[in-house]
This record gives sequence, C-alpha cells and structure tokens, in this order.
Amino acid sequence: LECPFFTQGVLLIAIRRPYDLGDRILVCSPDNVKNPGYAYTWFVEDINVFTTTIRFAATNEVATVNNGTLSTLRIVNCSRSSNAVVSFTLKFKLDQMSSDTTALFKNEVLALVKQRTRAWESLLFFRCNEIDTNINLVVFQMSVKHRRTWQDASLILEHRADILWHCMELGRQLGVNYVSPIPSNKIMLTERKIEKLQDEQPFVSEKPPTLESAMKVAGLS
Repeated sequence: LECPFFTQGVLLIAIRRPYDLGDRILVCSPDNVKNPGYAYTWFVEDINVFTTTIRFAATNEVATVNNGTLSTLRIVNCSRSSNAVVSFTLKFKLDQMSSDTTALFKNEVLALVKQRTRAWESLLFFRCNEIDTNINLVVFQMSVKHRRTWQDASLILEHRADILWHCMELGRQLGVNYVSPIPSNKIMLTERKIEKLQDEQPFVSEKPPTLESAMKVAGLS
C-alpha cells in the first residue's frame, strides 16, 4: 500500500505539477462540493519528492504534508486561475426598488467599475435573485470580474470592500437599503436575564480560521 501511495506523490510533483513555489492554493476533499473559500488558502513554501511545505495564509503557520496525501485531494491553484470573479449580495426594500431605481443603481455601479479600471475588468451581471413580499425584501446578485487572480486575495478583498461601501452609500441616498424587521414574538430580556444568559452561554464573536480547522477542511488532519 505504501509503494503506490509514494508513487502517486512522485507523479503529483513530477508529472501533474499542480503548483509551484509561492503559489496560493486551496486544498480540500474531492467530496467537498462547496468551495471552502479564500479564507482557507495556503502558500507553497517548499517542494521535494516526498513532501510539500505550505504556509496557512490566515495565520502564517507552516505545515508539511506528504505528497501522496495531496495526490488524493482537490487542489485549486489561485495563481493559475483566470481573473477573479467577485460576488455581491445586495438587499433592498421591495417597495422602493422600481425599474427606474434598479436601472439607476446598476448604472452607478457600472460607472464605478469603469472608473476603477486598474482594479476591475467588467461588471458581469446585476440581477434580481430573490423576492419576499412578506418582509418587503428583494435580493440582487452582482458579479464583477477583477484584473488580478485570487493569488492577490488581500488586494481583491480591499477592492471588494470599496465597491460594497459605495453600494451601501448609494442605497442610503436612494433610501432603498433593507433593514431586517424585529420579529413580533421577540422576547425582551431584562438586564438580569441577559447577565444570566451570558454566564450560561457567553456570546462569542466569529473567529478567523485556525490552522487546525484549515487542516480539517483540507482533509489533512
């Protein structure tokens, strides 16, 4: 069993060559239908016949992995992938999003993309994706193509934040930004009850991925 496993690792490096030094890669199980995303990417630090050393992008922690193990996993090379496609989900008030307002919003976004020519290549689409009349909600999906690959994820995320901020500000000016309603059956807790609840089950903010969680996602643990 060890010999075929070793051979697969050698073939991965010598023939398939899915990555080079410095490449940002995403590793996950072939059975994982959902892409874990850029938060779980690694930089290739060293490659030899037996192992590959990778550095976790989120924390700079380093791991060395057997090439035979990597040969059984799905490897996405962010450096070799074409221009990054960045998606946005925008929520608006249904009764305020007329066809004219929608066209205005889209044209403003298109103008912004053309203005940022060093960052963005084109607006791929801007379309309605979901409508919920019960809560006066309409959801639009927007996709923009960047000029860089996901190798430069940090820069792309900065540019994404820029567009997201402009969309939020434009929505505020037009009075269309959606605010989730407070459920009618929501129970108002007293300060004493809140303190008790916090003691029993503290509220913990979402933390960035750790090396352990990244190894688990990648199928390396």
